Amino acid sequence: MPVNSGDIMRVTCKFSAASNQIQNVFHAQWLGTVPVSDGGMLTQLANRLDTIYKLIDDYLTDDMSADTIDAWNVTQDYPMGVTTWPTLTGGLGTGAVTSWQSCALLLLYTAAPRSQGRKYLGILTEAAITNASELESLAGLAVLQFGIDLLVPVPAGDGYVNFGTYRKEPFRFAPFTTPGVSTVVRSQNRRQPGRGS
Repeated sequence: MPVNSGDIMRVTCKFSAASNQIQNVFHAQWLGTVPVSDGGMLTQLANRLDTIYKLIDDYLTDDMSADTIDAWNVTQDYPMGVTTWPTLTGGLGTGAVTSWQSCALLLLYTAAPRSQGRKYLGILTEAAITNASELESLAGLAVLQFGIDLLVPVPAGDGYVNFGTYRKEPFRFAPFTTPGVSTVVRSQNRRQPGRGS
């Protein structure tokens, strides 16, 4: 089935470390006129996400491997497919690893009231964190650039895709407008060995 204009997609970036899965989930909306095939759309999204994650892979432990990118058409309620990462293999950071819960927190603001995206990015190496439990400055800049690049529309077919926040009821898709980075390393409690993603 093709992706139609206005369709909302859920895109899940999957990694693994020590037999545990780590995920980041994004919502996106395509706007155009001529429907785009699922495979063509997934290729465009995977290429953009691959490029964005390479901005931070020096700060992610090399214990992490990049596995797959899965897409689901939320509007039409069907799986669009699964693909491997185009070039990303995983983290490149070497040396000691922080606790699995320690993540860089990317904030993604929208123009809609009380609608904000949060992405917990990790597992980080200790070199990415200062003694004050803050992101090292270059790591923070890399996460900010990650957010900036996420705001750039993804060309697909005769239209483009925007990443943003999605609410089913009442329906609302709000594109991301501005990124921000928490200077303090944050914790995602469920991101522990054996406790999901």
